[in-house]
Amino acid sequence: MKNALIDPRVNIYDPSNPATILGVRVCDVETNSFEVAEPLFWVACEDNITPMGYAYNAPNFVAIVYPAPTPKA
Repeated sequence: MKNALIDPRVNIYDPSNPATILGVRVCDVETNSFEVAEPLFWVACEDNITPMGYAYNAPNFVAIVYPAPTPKA
């Protein structure tokens, strides 16, 4: 089990529907947490959680699904 550092000030939007907020930013994922300044906080998470791949929507982590790139003509 790891720990995710959460920044509740930064909303993460759905890349395929920018009007939809998925949750807030996962800044970092570490095995051991350390002291951070408020409003940042730590949440226990599964080992597969990554900062670029997930948002935090308490109490769950939500996968960010990026649309496939469009081929250039």
